[in-house]
Amino acid sequence: MLVLTLLFIAIASISFNTVVDDAFISARYAQMLSVGHGVRYNVEGPPIEGVTNLAWVWWLAIAHWTGVSVHAWMVSSGLLFGVLCVPLSYLLARRLSPEPDRAALLLAPAMLALSPHFAVASTNGLETSAFVAGLLAVSIGLLDANTPGSRARAGFALFLLGALRPEGLLLAPLAIGFNALRDGRNVWPTALTWTVCIQVLLTWRWLTFTALLPNTGAAKLAKTWTQQLEHNANYLSTDGPWWLLVLLFGLWTCAGSTRRILAPWLVTAAALLIVASRVELWMPGARLVLPAFALIAVCLAVHLSVTPDTWSVFPMISVLITAIALGPQVRRYDAVHSVQPKNGTATAMAALSQHLLPGDTLVVRDAGVLAYYAGPQTYVFETHK
Repeated sequence: MLVLTLLFIAIASISFNTVVDDAFISARYAQMLSVGHGVRYNVEGPPIEGVTNLAWVWWLAIAHWTGVSVHAWMVSSGLLFGVLCVPLSYLLARRLSPEPDRAALLLAPAMLALSPHFAVASTNGLETSAFVAGLLAVSIGLLDANTPGSRARAGFALFLLGALRPEGLLLAPLAIGFNALRDGRNVWPTALTWTVCIQVLLTWRWLTFTALLPNTGAAKLAKTWTQQLEHNANYLSTDGPWWLLVLLFGLWTCAGSTRRILAPWLVTAAALLIVASRVELWMPGARLVLPAFALIAVCLAVHLSVTPDTWSVFPMISVLITAIALGPQVRRYDAVHSVQPKNGTATAMAALSQHLLPGDTLVVRDAGVLAYYAGPQTYVFETHK
């Protein structure tokens, strides 16, 4: 496990200096929050929730409150959560497997640690690795929740996942439903805690934004299913072999002897994939697919641990070799579509911000970095027309 963790850090270190532009949109909201303007993009005008990672915005606000570089905070936090995912995936696999001492369980952390997609997504400034870590940790907590108090804490953890990513809202009904079906568990503490917390969040959203979901959700659902799937197929075409292998072995796991044990996690993975397919996956690392990938890796490892045979080594070898081979390609894509330290965008905006007067307006395309460096006193509007 230590070797796998060090390998992950080494692979992720290659993309330490690449932060995707959209990460600075969250940083702009956090900047506004930290100076007392609330969760909003511009000081004046109606507040609009133009981010889908509210909990991450609050997390980034800590950097502003403490005077830490937001760039360093985003990257180091993502790396830390990514590191946590390596042992968490192993612990979940051990918890699910009837054979917890089998070496095959190491496949789960190996797939995460050696994945260039996961390394890039963990260091691009967004909440992907935090969501994956939370998903794995909550799964373990739900399995071990045997008292009313621990079940209530599990409900609060499910709420935090929903505040971190909109698709996290799907996880609570699935988790509560599966817990109710399994051994007739008492799920009322989990369900009640989650319901109360979500109600508070939705009430706050309505009072603040007169909307129950982030504004970006409506914009991302504008395309039809066919249009969006075709669009995403183009983005995933360059590293298609990787995703195809993961999907095939995930389906193979469904047909295995462990399907009853793994059913909740496979269904959850499928739900996450369906949500991801409805929005654009252009982001380096195809980050919205990674939560499902983590669960499939765990399920595959558990399946191999209870069906040890000669053929079991081939999925492991093929998945890992494909991941390593795709590394340079994934990192090149990341470098093209992300913000480098002191690159043209950051340098130009830092210079321009010295001449901006309070109340000045900028209308630009891909406004993340520009908005952050311009500061709260500047009105920034993003257009794609």
